[in-house]
Amino acid sequence: MKKSILLILLATIMLGSWGCGKQRLHDNKNFWVTVQERGTGKAIPNAEVVALEWVSTGIFMGGDYNRLGVFTTDQNGRAFIEGGEREVSQLRIRTGLDYYDMDQGSSWITYVNQSFVESDPKIVELIPFAWLKLSIDFSIYQGEFDYVSYQITGICTGSIGAGTRVSEACQVRGNTPFDVYFYGYKDGKQVKTWQNAVYAPGHDTLVHVATYTP
Repeated sequence: MKKSILLILLATIMLGSWGCGKQRLHDNKNFWVTVQERGTGKAIPNAEVVALEWVSTGIFMGGDYNRLGVFTTDQNGRAFIEGGEREVSQLRIRTGLDYYDMDQGSSWITYVNQSFVESDPKIVELIPFAWLKLSIDFSIYQGEFDYVSYQITGICTGSIGAGTRVSEACQVRGNTPFDVYFYGYKDGKQVKTWQNAVYAPGHDTLVHVATYTP
């Protein structure tokens, strides 16, 4: 009889522990998060993770974010977010390094939504800075252009003349594919438009030679 009671108590404890583990896994109040570099999966240690909760005013979806705390990642890029009994709505990361983080604007916010809560592990990826220089070999176009202008949407624009070997460096998103748009001009008129897909390695400078098939 005593043995049966002991087994029942042990099973109850194990089920309770399993249930708590599942609750912690799918919890938006207290959870582990890993901060790493996009494209490489490299851990980012000593990053500040700012946890915010949304506090509604109850008036036409009004409200504001309230800071719950700041947590620092360890050498493995991990930090335990402690909201206590309050729900975490956003995470914002600050590194002080060459990454697009909370100092770069709101586009780098991680929302603690249902899919994030249910993910395991919970990963926040930061995009590293990279630098891009553009070059055009005018000799292969046989005088088709006097100059070529370029645009990376929302990042930088410029132009390259026949006597220019390479453009100035432009800061771009590293380890992330993006398009560069080119516009060829002759006698003051735009005569050609094309684009190149570019992938710039993070923390490095890439010289890309613009190409298209005439």
